[in-house]
Amino acid sequence: MRPLFKTLAELRESLAVSLGFGAMAGVIDLQIPILNQFLQQAQQQLRRDVRWRYLLKQHIEALGVGQRVLDVPDDAPIGVMFGVYALYQDNWYAVKAGLPRVGEPDGGYPLWYELTAREQGVMQLEFEPVPEDEPVQIRIEYYAEPKRFTQDDDFCSVPDDLLLALAVVYQLLVWSAARLPAVRGAGALFAVVSSMLMFVYVGVMGHKLWLQPPAQAQRESRSEVVLLERAQTLQAQYGHRVLNFGYENAFFFYSGQLVGDWFGKAAFTQASDCDGVCRLRSAPEVVELMHRLGIRLVLIHAERFQFDKDEFSKYLDLIASQGSGYLYALKESPAPVFESP
Repeated sequence: MRPLFKTLAELRESLAVSLGFGAMAGVIDLQIPILNQFLQQAQQQLRRDVRWRYLLKQHIEALGVGQRVLDVPDDAPIGVMFGVYALYQDNWYAVKAGLPRVGEPDGGYPLWYELTAREQGVMQLEFEPVPEDEPVQIRIEYYAEPKRFTQDDDFCSVPDDLLLALAVVYQLLVWSAARLPAVRGAGALFAVVSSMLMFVYVGVMGHKLWLQPPAQAQRESRSEVVLLERAQTLQAQYGHRVLNFGYENAFFFYSGQLVGDWFGKAAFTQASDCDGVCRLRSAPEVVELMHRLGIRLVLIHAERFQFDKDEFSKYLDLIASQGSGYLYALKESPAPVFESP
């Protein structure tokens, strides 16, 4: 089977040729540590700046009853997780980063995780709540650290053509002309072309970043941000708690309490049915759940939880809508009518 990428020795030889002293064996021998360093630095930068899809890995492990922590996989970068998920009724659901600091979470399924180092030298994931009745499968997704790249027969972990071009750029920026043989001939042409390609790449990426809309415009394009900001202005009238269906990860955008998730006392399944497609039950059932939880606002993601908008408007007041998001409030109770004596 053909290896995906080249070895350190192969890349070092290509780099030496591109610098114009491929046939000067003595010079190459003297410069091996430096050439290796440029190649290794180039790999580190490409690994750090680009999320290479083929480096995305999954690790699945059971979190036992009463168990709170799992070891982070050995090849996972310290402090960086792409995603953490828990298996519930044959479906994977995202576990949120950051443990709650107030009160004890309800339920027996992990809802939050946090990176810790309880054991010296061992990175772990701490979960809350801990499983109560049965073990829960946890799936950890991460971009694996590059494999060893120090020996001649070690393969690089990123596209070798980009790695080689970036190593040439490092050489042009760092090495002084006084310490190197003249770069000439085809090697000079390769070095110049490689440098130009890298600068064009940087320019294109910078242009893409430049064309991104301002942060405020990006926020306004997200329905949950707009609607939760509206809920924020209504806290004096409706309270700080909002029941949600389909926006369980939007708590970052709300200073109050966003209630509702796939687990716990306010599990989505208490007022919805999911069989391939999730759909809210009748509006009276949602209203009854709101009364039971003491909540007067509900935020619904209409694409993730389909519902009858006409029916809901009979039992709830539509406060605002944005995209696929709908913010409703309990109808105000009518004032009692007293007959004149």
